[in-house]
Amino acid sequence: MLDSYKLSEVNDILDEFSEVLTALPGHTPSIMHHIELTTDVPIRVKPYPLPFSSQEFVCEETARLLDLGVIEPSTSSYCSPIVLVKKKDGSLRLCIDFRRINEVTRIDTTIFHSLKNSPVFSSCDLSRAYWQVPLSPDCRHITAFQTPLGLMQWVRMPFGLVNAPATFCRLMRIVLKDLPHVLSYFDDSLVTTP
Repeated sequence: MLDSYKLSEVNDILDEFSEVLTALPGHTPSIMHHIELTTDVPIRVKPYPLPFSSQEFVCEETARLLDLGVIEPSTSSYCSPIVLVKKKDGSLRLCIDFRRINEVTRIDTTIFHSLKNSPVFSSCDLSRAYWQVPLSPDCRHITAFQTPLGLMQWVRMPFGLVNAPATFCRLMRIVLKDLPHVLSYFDDSLVTTP
């Protein structure tokens, strides 16, 4: 537990860097995610039925993702189905079932960092971390998915792609390379105490 002085210091830092501590996804020029498939045959999976009660949420979330610039309309011959996942708080998360795409994706062999034994560490969860990584324009069509508003595809790296964690790990190695006590684990940065 932090005493009032330490808490005040933390709040000062949060205020100083408020422009980057936001719920909106940033955008990195440091790396781009590419999808390499083992086949040229387009993967089209029939959309899963969505409950009528969820249609409005899917439309609103699709519109929000369009506004954020993380998806765009598509004319792709690929299509993966939408899956709605209930979060701990009961709200819904729109996900895409990329299992069929992942089955024909060449696997990236990057090895993840492991968290070393440390008596104390702090975790910083990045906001919409994967959405900060641009998706290579030549493979965006592979990420297409059907919504009530039409076929869409990702402009930024979506969750659920088999190699997304490895790409994000490479980005974090670039960003954190000069910080010896900071490790990356998925979309978290772990700050260890030496």
